[in-house]
Amino acid sequence: GGLFKSGGKLYRVGQNQGFDLYGESVSIYEIKSLCTASYQEEAIGRVTPRFFPGIIGTHSFSASADTVAFDFLRVLKKH
Repeated sequence: GGLFKSGGKLYRVGQNQGFDLYGESVSIYEIKSLCTASYQEEAIGRVTPRFFPGIIGTHSFSASADTVAFDFLRVLKKH
């Protein structure tokens, strides 16, 4: 998961569990209301692990100012 802000809006990243795969993809939710009395969010997108060749999973994304952090899973074969 993770949190980031863009264009004055706050977003939450949620991990999607795949069959027998930790971190199959992530969904992006725009936080519409955040206070002590209520919380509302709206799903706005999904990020699948296709941003680098050969990766099969991802489960976190966070950003702050000019720094972005994410992870991914790639299986390497031994020769």
